[in-house]
Amino acid sequence: MSKNKKTIIDATTKTDDHMIHLEHQVDKNFDENYNYYNKNPFSRFSSRIVWWFVLIILYIVAKLKHGIKYKKNKAAKKMKKAGKGWVSIANHNLFLDCYIAVTVNLWKKTYIPTVEETMKMPALRHLFKAVNVVPIPTNPKGLVKFKNSINELLTAGEAVHFFPEGALWPFYNKLRPFKPGAFRFARENNVPILPFCLYFRPRRGLWKLIGKSPLVTIEILDPIYPDMEMPKKQAIALLSDTAYSRMNEIIERNFLDTDRYSFMDDSQKAAMGIEIPKLSQASPATDKADVTESPDITTAITDTATDNDKIDVVDTLTTVNNLDSADINNE
Repeated sequence: MSKNKKTIIDATTKTDDHMIHLEHQVDKNFDENYNYYNKNPFSRFSSRIVWWFVLIILYIVAKLKHGIKYKKNKAAKKMKKAGKGWVSIANHNLFLDCYIAVTVNLWKKTYIPTVEETMKMPALRHLFKAVNVVPIPTNPKGLVKFKNSINELLTAGEAVHFFPEGALWPFYNKLRPFKPGAFRFARENNVPILPFCLYFRPRRGLWKLIGKSPLVTIEILDPIYPDMEMPKKQAIALLSDTAYSRMNEIIERNFLDTDRYSFMDDSQKAAMGIEIPKLSQASPATDKADVTESPDITTAITDTATDNDKIDVVDTLTTVNNLDSADINNE
């Protein structure tokens, strides 16, 4: 695989632009025939073995590389005992944060939606599928099946993890605006949002001898339940705003200047969100301005869904947060 090309950061950079891009993709079509939710008992058993093997390795790597510490919350244990599904969310600033989502979810089987490119990587795509990484298709019919599969997973009591900021910005120390995809799934399935924050602390003592990047603390917050009596759009916006405000308060309180983006001028920093104030910057769920990436899907989907479904499906494509392959690999 060739080296990843780097994004040129300037004043036009958006807060959900990807910093890492993948090349040399295999030709794979994610449509209505793709198995987004594997129910085969044998496949589930074999993937579970791979899942545990990979997670144990990542656990060791994360401890040694990032000195990860957890500030736990007993509420997650109560949710797991209840046997119901939930949606976990986090800020997206570390290569191994998809693994961290599984540990936060108390090693509960966790499905992680990702951009199609992640699941087109030679060889590794099979490993990703075994550990429950799910592609977000651009194919209209595939997108309908993807959405239905996520709803089915949550109904079956599984956990699904989203990064509502949308893209991985390594070691970024502020919270960026949210997309409403995660909160839409939580509201539609009447399941809680379990937010957690990643923030940084300086290296001290022996940690200075084995690395330069800041160490990582994971703080798990109380779950947030959707208001099922409130109209859908308002309920989704309330979930997003509440999660953003609580997470932003924690991240700002523990702010560490990583100096990661000190080379940028003021306009570039503002474009990347460094000047985001402490007030909630969550994107309202009713804002359709973000739905511009795939205009052809709006018309192509007419034979696969009702009018109401068309709106939801397009929103799913453009607002469901995306995972970069770097989240699964080491830096």
